[in-house]
Amino acid sequence: METTSDDTQVTSLQQRILYLENFFQVLLLQHGRAEKRAERAADRGDDMAFMYELEMNHLESLMNATKETLRVRLKELFERLGQLICQSLDATLKKCECSKNKGEPTTVNSSDLASIWRPIFQTYLH
Repeated sequence: METTSDDTQVTSLQQRILYLENFFQVLLLQHGRAEKRAERAADRGDDMAFMYELEMNHLESLMNATKETLRVRLKELFERLGQLICQSLDATLKKCECSKNKGEPTTVNSSDLASIWRPIFQTYLH
């Protein structure tokens, strides 16, 4: 199967989203560990509790930034998929116009629409 520019673009976005999801999971794990260390240090009356609190605040900032970046990448992915769907719909409508000009029936039925959506979902949203 030939790789198109659309495939490359969508795959790149999918890879970035997966990376961000994994990075967020690591941050979440580190935050939980820092929280436990802060609690243990506070229970002991250790001055390091303050440092662990700072670490938690830093990790929370990174998590928020990662969530925002993830939101933007998901938006880009769905916008791109929407463009691909519109292009497929346009192609189907043009095919109907050609049929109309030849005097053939021009209705678009559910199988026509399924033929537009199925490849997109199978290729990009597996």
